[in-house]
Amino acid sequence: MKKHKFIPWATPKLFGTELQYVKKALKSTWVSGGKFIGIFEDKLKKKFKIKNALLVSNGTSAIHASYVALGLKPGDKIIIPMYGYMAAANIAKMMGLKIIFADVELDTFCISLKTIKQVLEKNVKAIVVISTYGNMPNIEEISKFAKRKKIFLIEDSAESLGTKYKNKFSGSWGDIGTFSFHATKYITSGEGGAIITKHKSFAEKISLFRNHGIRVKSYIHIIPGHNFRMSNILAAFGMAQFNNIDFIFKERLKLFKWYLKYLNKEKIIFQKILNETNFMPWTIGIIIKTCKNDMKKRNKIILKLRKVGIETKYGFKKPDYFKVKKYKTNFKNSWTLTNSVIALPFHLNLKEHQIKYISKCLDKIL
Repeated sequence: MKKHKFIPWATPKLFGTELQYVKKALKSTWVSGGKFIGIFEDKLKKKFKIKNALLVSNGTSAIHASYVALGLKPGDKIIIPMYGYMAAANIAKMMGLKIIFADVELDTFCISLKTIKQVLEKNVKAIVVISTYGNMPNIEEISKFAKRKKIFLIEDSAESLGTKYKNKFSGSWGDIGTFSFHATKYITSGEGGAIITKHKSFAEKISLFRNHGIRVKSYIHIIPGHNFRMSNILAAFGMAQFNNIDFIFKERLKLFKWYLKYLNKEKIIFQKILNETNFMPWTIGIIIKTCKNDMKKRNKIILKLRKVGIETKYGFKKPDYFKVKKYKTNFKNSWTLTNSVIALPFHLNLKEHQIKYISKCLDKIL
């Protein structure tokens, strides 16, 4: 098979206005705090139709600040999906929370009310929903359950900016929603993140915590805090990106349709998208039917794709330091996804002919 020019798994799409906005931030001399932070936050509030939006240094600090805002303390119980990016679990471990891992559904790759109920214990304080690869679970029934049980609901929406369930954005269903603006995400500020919430009290705590616990006008420390602020320069960069958000959403859906057109559906299993979900893909996570739950065979396919210039990623796996007991038996679906999933290249610099090439190479390998 003839090797193609290297196709990276993810690269940021730049629109040409980023430098213009950054120059404005530099000329203002406000390189740390500044007006672009507030303007960007207002744009987020308007887009998500929510009362409070706060910029932070990255998606992981967004989760950390959210846990603090909810008053979570060492020993508090928190339910987190076994399959998904590890930021939510890492912060919980670092804060001394008692993590209760829940399996995910094999078809959606997401947690569900069923898998939450399977591990539910007394005095659970919070549930984290991770919308993996852009997909969402039935967040409505999870939200109703959490409210009924008086459990906080946090949405880690780093991978689902723009996805909606019943016409309501990912991140806006729970008590708090978090986003990442890393270079591989829908929009980027280099590094950065955001938190949205309808609760004023949580927003006030997050605002303090991200700024050393200082109330800005008085410069008095109110609570112990971190420096989780986004700089004015990065906010300017991110705002230039966010101004193109509708175009970005449109183009990502186009890429998804190309993959659906060219990939061999007889050999591949796609994530199941629930009927009432408006899917906004972050990446394309697939399972090869012939190597389902066969890590060695899956890994060979990934290596063969790399040899013809295609970069892909493995499925998520919780690190050994979580000391998960009976991973294979207690978390069968997560184990299967860890051993089976291949995440294909997905970014706005991709062209249709490249997706056609990726699909053709994969088909030949299989």
